[in-house]
Amino acid sequence: MLKLSEISISGFKSINKNGQLIRFNDINVLIGANGAGKSNLVSFFSMLNYMNTGGLQNWIAKSNFANSVLFLGSKNTTRIEATLRFESDEYFDKYKFVLSHAAGDRLIINEESIEYGRTDTPNSNFKIFDFGVKESNLAQRFDNIKENQPAIIVSSILKGCRVYQFHDTSSTSNVRNQSYIEDGRYLRSDGGNLSAFLYINSSVIF
Repeated sequence: MLKLSEISISGFKSINKNGQLIRFNDINVLIGANGAGKSNLVSFFSMLNYMNTGGLQNWIAKSNFANSVLFLGSKNTTRIEATLRFESDEYFDKYKFVLSHAAGDRLIINEESIEYGRTDTPNSNFKIFDFGVKESNLAQRFDNIKENQPAIIVSSILKGCRVYQFHDTSSTSNVRNQSYIEDGRYLRSDGGNLSAFLYINSSVIF
């Protein structure tokens, strides 16, 4: 089973153009002062989910467009670059993408690729996707499923990225609102269907 082992990011929100390398274990805890960038890293995982469900432009719009996402705005930073490495005992997949500032204060994908191979050999394979596009091609299915398997695996992992934020437990919060009992297939990011989710999945949780 492939697990995320490290992320390299530059140009994203509070992460400057010099970049930041972050290594991961099975469980990770972010500790830091207000404004240190903890929420921005969480936001990055939210963007990954949108990218791999065809919703990158939607996420950019919800984030108040590109100038709010690029480090110090587009006048100082024109691109976001990220590389994610996934590893198992035998194999690795490395996913890289570059988002560039475009007209309309949007971001387009100017580079997207997969590098994959065995961890016990220096040799690796590359798969390069279309560039200058609005949405990710990572999840695109080809006739040769075996050839596209590394991209399918990474896409499946990134589609599973979920960000939950429902610390508001006041009387008017979404987590206290009524919800349909059938609406429990997955937990919504605002916790609005928490009761339905717990009810449907109680046999699994308990």
